[in-house]
Amino acid sequence: VFYKRSHFHEVLLVLRRRTRDGQVAYQLVLPHDSPKTQLDGNSCSVAKMKQSSMQRISPDAAREPWEKQYQLSETQCIHLQRQQNCGNRNCRSGKRFLEETMLTGQVLVHWDFLCALLGEKNSLVRCELNTGAVLVGLVIPQDMVARLRQTILERADDEQNPPRRRRQPDMVELSDSEASQASLSSSSDVQPIGPKSPKQRRVDSSLVLSSS
Repeated sequence: VFYKRSHFHEVLLVLRRRTRDGQVAYQLVLPHDSPKTQLDGNSCSVAKMKQSSMQRISPDAAREPWEKQYQLSETQCIHLQRQQNCGNRNCRSGKRFLEETMLTGQVLVHWDFLCALLGEKNSLVRCELNTGAVLVGLVIPQDMVARLRQTILERADDEQNPPRRRRQPDMVELSDSEASQASLSSSSDVQPIGPKSPKQRRVDSSLVLSSS
């Protein structure tokens, strides 16, 4: 039996069922939601329906508003469907179609980076598409999608164009006798020598050595 809620202009279907112990139970079905047994916070019954603002209507009269509710619930939350103000742009209440963003690929390789950005409470999920393909990855909250995308692009750019490293001073090896005979002012004055002997020591060519 179809009913109409006058204050919300919503149409719902009331189904009469029997429980396993033979008791009569009523289910309320809305176009955007799974069946419920509660009416205004209480178990649905004939007495509760009579006390409510619901009005019984014919299936023909219910068709148009039912289809309208079904279409609106694809993209709008229940508050917008009821022409109410909703300050949460990510509100999912009353939606029958939810859009999720997944991050797939080599997720485990970048796990530390992702946990630092998204938080520690993350777990891999498995999603099977209508095409039969299977995706494994992380579900990203909608308010983090833009930030995560920008961070990944910046990391990729840093890997392709790494910052130039400052050239380290050349290291040369001098024997004790050579170090005591000359003061080294620049790397151009220094020539690498052969294999290291027990008395050789390593010095930085940018330093000046004084005789001891």
